[in-house]
Amino acid sequence: MEAKILKTLQYKVNYNAPSLYIRRLAETIDDDVAKYIAYYLSEEFTISEESIKYVPSIIAATSFFIAVKITQNSNWTDAMVYYSGGYTVNQLMECIIDILMFVKVNTRHRNVYIKYASANNYRASKLTEEWLKQHSMADLLSIS
Repeated sequence: MEAKILKTLQYKVNYNAPSLYIRRLAETIDDDVAKYIAYYLSEEFTISEESIKYVPSIIAATSFFIAVKITQNSNWTDAMVYYSGGYTVNQLMECIIDILMFVKVNTRHRNVYIKYASANNYRASKLTEEWLKQHSMADLLSIS
């Protein structure tokens, strides 16, 4: 069955990873740490089964939203809405909850965590872990 689908599509299969959308969103702020935290969150979450219900652009926008909250504690701006493809905080809320709960509660994918713990990646996984430890789940769910 899969072979028939691929032949019909002439093997033109494409997946736009969340990182492509994060690069676009990163134009709205001058903060490399936030960008790498967003990369970490999206990569960590994309490996999970919970991510299947979201398109990559929503995962990217949500990861970026959380990253900006972690690094700057600032709000989702009109520029971020524009560069995300029009996503408002209300539209991201379900994914925000899923990503935060997944990263805070579930076992980490060790290789992703180690990759983003390095200085080259601004220690994004460690900063995220520290931030999550300092905030209760109630605080996390009211970050909008």
